[in-house]
Amino acid sequence: MAYRYDILSPEQSLQFDAMTFPAYRRFLGGGGVAAGVWFKDEPAGLALCGQGNGRTTAELLSLYVAPFHRLGGVGTSLLGLAEAMLTAGGMDKMHTTWNETMTGSPALRALLAKRKWCAPYKRLLTLRGDMSGAFGSQVRAKYPRYESADCVPRGYSLGPWADMTSAERAIILSKQGQPNWYAPRSNPFREEKFLVPNMSQVLRKEGEVVGWLTVHRTMPDTLRYTDVFIRSDLKRAGAVAIAMVTHAFWLHMAEGTPKLTMGVERDNEPLIRMCENRMAMCSTLGWTWGAEKHLGV
Repeated sequence: MAYRYDILSPEQSLQFDAMTFPAYRRFLGGGGVAAGVWFKDEPAGLALCGQGNGRTTAELLSLYVAPFHRLGGVGTSLLGLAEAMLTAGGMDKMHTTWNETMTGSPALRALLAKRKWCAPYKRLLTLRGDMSGAFGSQVRAKYPRYESADCVPRGYSLGPWADMTSAERAIILSKQGQPNWYAPRSNPFREEKFLVPNMSQVLRKEGEVVGWLTVHRTMPDTLRYTDVFIRSDLKRAGAVAIAMVTHAFWLHMAEGTPKLTMGVERDNEPLIRMCENRMAMCSTLGWTWGAEKHLGV
């Protein structure tokens, strides 16, 4: 078969909009870098890239080959074109992420290996549950003591985000990037217009803000547990995190939205164990994986 590989112009890339996720279509027509493959003047595959963390790092947002054209090396060639294009543009590194529950996950892993990307690594465990079904039943049956905000260890207290004072807000903002605190990418005030203030919580120790749990509405029937943060130098942080999240489950049931999703960083071992050992039978779990490649090597 005769394929034509192109670095797509913004106008051309719009013809490939069905070949990427809806959330990434804004990168077509400008703002992203797209490599495409044509077959008889029809789109057959797309590699879409965006700016990663750092000026010389690119992110592979999506890679898609139409079913009829798979298993013939088209995806490998398409990724190779994207890598060459980014190298020529001064990029030093590429990275990508995907969820293991994705249908094309095994094929993507094989393709990255062919292109000599690094071995994939776990990044985030995603939990999905239904408060109106088995997940809510598990919380009610196994964790009744967490219904009260007094469930946190001695010396700590939980309060609703809505009750945070302006002085506490200023303190949180002043701690960004400081040792034991949070990185700029985890600013709890991002996406604030979607935050659910009576479910999101502020954690205090002896009256001082030391952590939080932020919850955002992503769909009418779904809430996302976005950030679970506790100052890293505190003892018993694992027990506190479990108490904070499980209390949020009770708040969630009272709020009434049926579904939840939560991402847990791979180094948050207490919450990972809770999800995998206690909640696995009543939820859907899946790891998000990452991989990277140094270009020009």
